[in-house]
Amino acid sequence: MACAKKEKPLTADEIRNYTLTASDVERFIKLYPAVKEIFAQAERKIGLGEVQDPYEAFAELKLPKDASKAVKEAGYSSDRDFLKAAAAVYIAYHHLLKEEGIEEMKAELKKAMKGMSKEERAEAEREIAETEERFKAESTAPPSHLKVVKPYKAELDKLFGF
Repeated sequence: MACAKKEKPLTADEIRNYTLTASDVERFIKLYPAVKEIFAQAERKIGLGEVQDPYEAFAELKLPKDASKAVKEAGYSSDRDFLKAAAAVYIAYHHLLKEEGIEEMKAELKKAMKGMSKEERAEAEREIAETEERFKAESTAPPSHLKVVKPYKAELDKLFGF
């Protein structure tokens, strides 16, 4: 009796180094309703501090049978191939959200700075710089992934309810 060949586990580096395409983003958008619960699992791991690196959280995911079936029907050769592409899209999108949030915070603080004392302005500028530095340190999405995902940002905003 032959046993099924077991896929090797996905790694965080495989996701980071994945060559993301527009087709991947489009398939992700179509498939998301069938697989969204697995992304909630990854977010919980990250939110609870079980995993620091979002790529690690996604590398550990396993698709339930119904989601796996949907992935195969969408043309992916394996769950692993889907997870590489989907995690890259998801993480790049959330990077773009944070980037947008920082820009909005900077704009609000700059408006508020007009009525501040010199010391308060210096403190606000320090806060902005610290937030930007923290974001840069935490940011893990490669520029190539951001470039592919950015044109789909509005569509992804709707998909995720933003």
